[in-house]
Amino acid sequence: MSNLEEKVLNLSDEELKELANEGRRRYAREYRKKNKEKIKRLADLHFARKVLSETEESK
Repeated sequence: MSNLEEKVLNLSDEELKELANEGRRRYAREYRKKNKEKIKRLADLHFARKVLSETEESK
């Protein structure tokens, strides 16, 4: 077992939750940074579809 694995196993439940949340935030931040343009395009497509569907329903 590596030193890092031992450290993780010896964490209290509270410390483990805090580190896990920090890791999720960092991963999400990096993911958004790397995929910013892709995410923006997907959001644009989503809202364009929403507007088109609403205009089709109102006809």
